[in-house]
Amino acid sequence: MVRRVRERAETRPRRVRVAAAAALTVAVVLVLARTNPMHLTFLQDHPLSGNWAFGTASLLMVLALELFSWTVGRLAAVLVSVVVIALICGGGFFLESPASFVRRGHDLAGDAYTADGRYELRIYSWDYADGPSEWQVLVERRGTFRFVATDAGCLAASATTYQGIASFEPGRARLTTSDGTVDIRFDPDTMRVTTPIPAALCPKG
Repeated sequence: MVRRVRERAETRPRRVRVAAAAALTVAVVLVLARTNPMHLTFLQDHPLSGNWAFGTASLLMVLALELFSWTVGRLAAVLVSVVVIALICGGGFFLESPASFVRRGHDLAGDAYTADGRYELRIYSWDYADGPSEWQVLVERRGTFRFVATDAGCLAASATTYQGIASFEPGRARLTTSDGTVDIRFDPDTMRVTTPIPAALCPKG
């Protein structure tokens, strides 16, 4: 059995195995670029299209599995493919903080920067058939290469309606809603939210 496997592997030209490894590598890079587990600022500002990235990665994984022979290389390809599929299905959730995960697949309802450009306030809406049902608020500190995201809470349509950003400065953000102004405070150095959105404005269940 072992001899047969070795003979089959030897019939595969080296360039075919190299092409398979390259295809698998590109697939992994595409998925990681889309999920951005390292919180890279460039990928945040220039995100890949999810459908394009995941579709291309899936095709490349199929190509890699077809090219690899039933050797250790193919078993490794299967293992890597499983990890990539888990990333696709989970959107990188288990590699990222929940605050970063929320940005994927939802519409950007509001966006503001501080005067120095170091901090960013993002509001994402969770839309359903009858319109927005919830707005998630993220405060981010932007670095040259990486960013830090912090969840500042949410607003639920059952309690209030998000209308816009009143002001945003290091350490403080103010949102306008149908019921008045909501004040958010955070520590610019540690990025810890000291005054999140009141839980009553985003009831669960």
